Amino acid sequence: ALCCLITTLFFIKWYCHKDLTIREYKSAALKEIEIWKRTAIRIQTFSEEEKIVKDKLLEHIEGLETEAQQTSSLPEGEMNIDIKELEERYVITDFPLFGKCVLVLGTVVILFFLHPFVPAIELTLPWIAIIGAMALLTISGIADFQEVIEKVEMGTLLFFGGLFVMIRCVEEMEVMDFIARHTADAISVVPEGRARLAVSVILVMWVCAIVSALIDNIPFTQAMLPIVIRLARGLGLPLGPLLWSLAFGACLGG
Repeated sequence: ALCCLITTLFFIKWYCHKDLTIREYKSAALKEIEIWKRTAIRIQTFSEEEKIVKDKLLEHIEGLETEAQQTSSLPEGEMNIDIKELEERYVITDFPLFGKCVLVLGTVVILFFLHPFVPAIELTLPWIAIIGAMALLTISGIADFQEVIEKVEMGTLLFFGGLFVMIRCVEEMEVMDFIARHTADAISVVPEGRARLAVSVILVMWVCAIVSALIDNIPFTQAMLPIVIRLARGLGLPLGPLLWSLAFGACLGG
């Protein structure tokens, strides 16, 4: 696991450093042109009206390209990512609302941490998050809730919800038990001692990495936690290295 972590960090730092910090410069006009081009490609010309709309859009794109070539004063090529430009563009303008958001978010995070240790908190984690969101909408003074709901990425929420449903279905089909059983059988062949621990760490890490490459690593890690605990107790192995191998494998594959 340590060698895998060092190799990954070396790869990111030295091989991908240029790709992560340097990008091809594109002005706002060029980005707008790309958006209109993608829109024009999606338009089907089955009717005369659609053909007219597509022709007008292509003419508009040509005009934008001509205007971009004439007004472009910045050099083309590569440039460093300017964080200060983003900071100047996205500044905090409503400080009272910012304070309310920080207050509610901090309260929700604190309740998340206290939930496993304080039995008096009878709410589940989803209810804590929902009540926090409702409280923020109430004290923020926003009158038009429809405008807020329209900005919620429902596609992303449904995507993650579907992933957790799929993981639950996989658990009900005993696929996780199948993986745990065969992993335990492979580890039990190795004699007890450091060799068994080393084999279990490597095997758990790569099994999690391969499975996480096929499905999302977050619900998979949640489903694998009790299985790893069961492996540690059944084979008499320390739990810490197995949890770290699970974390490294899930991050490597996901």
